Amino acid sequence: MNQLRAAVFALVLAVATPATAGDFATIDDTQLDLVTRGLEAHNAGNYDRAAELFNAALLVKELNVVYLNLGRALQRGGACSGADEAFNRALTAPAVENPSADEVASAVKSYRAELRDACPGEVVLSCPDLPGASITIDGRPASCGEPHALPPGPHVAAISSNDGSGEASFEIMGLQTVTVTLGIAAAEPADPGPPVDGPPARTMTWVGWGLVGVGVVGVVTGVWYTAEANAVEADIAAEGRRETVNAGRANDLLSQADSAETGQAIAYGFGAAALLTGAVLIYLDGDAPEQISIAPIPGGATVGIQTRW
Repeated sequence: MNQLRAAVFALVLAVATPATAGDFATIDDTQLDLVTRGLEAHNAGNYDRAAELFNAALLVKELNVVYLNLGRALQRGGACSGADEAFNRALTAPAVENPSADEVASAVKSYRAELRDACPGEVVLSCPDLPGASITIDGRPASCGEPHALPPGPHVAAISSNDGSGEASFEIMGLQTVTVTLGIAAAEPADPGPPVDGPPARTMTWVGWGLVGVGVVGVVTGVWYTAEANAVEADIAAEGRRETVNAGRANDLLSQADSAETGQAIAYGFGAAALLTGAVLIYLDGDAPEQISIAPIPGGATVGIQTRW
């Protein structure tokens, strides 16, 4: 292929002699001089001057090889769009006999592949109307509806707003313009996971604490009856020390003592039973371990905390 590219430039000079076949274009002396000087400028690295001379030669007559040389000079000078247009014209302009039209077409294909690999392309972003949205290409700020020049290769465009975000990957080839549509995907609510049963009612615990309370009252009542019984016993002893015992008074004191002892026994017995039963219920209902669960609050991004003690 390198030999073909060299031949394309060298063979331009060979067409100075008119071709014998009437179907091929020829080059006159003025055009030949301009092309020769253009080739010299090109080979010296003066690509802008070479392009000027090739354009001047085309004003004399359009020839496929002159367009090919013009495209190559523009390509080397960094004028990618102009080079691509010149290569297009090289495929349709009047053809010389040598190099052949097939050779020119093959050179155009090779040079245009280089353009696609080296020259920038463009992307135009199509975005939803979201005031305040952030638009980026490869992490750099961008805008929608306007062309952005990008080097060949893969790129990523992204959009972010309060309504959601989205991104799109695309490929850029030299001299090509692509349109990329950006959309947003609403943020999905966090997966709450499998349903978790709520904490049990702990009925036994509440009943147990109730019985504990009743037991405390019973014990306190028993203490009161104990104090009452002691006071009655003190009165009976005092009555017994009298010289003359009042039988009615003595009977009343004995009756009070019996009542205090009975109340004392009942209060202590009932209170102890209530305390024991309540403690057992609390213990049995407390076998379930303490639980702390965290679950998302539906419809928001905050997190609620549910506790069980």
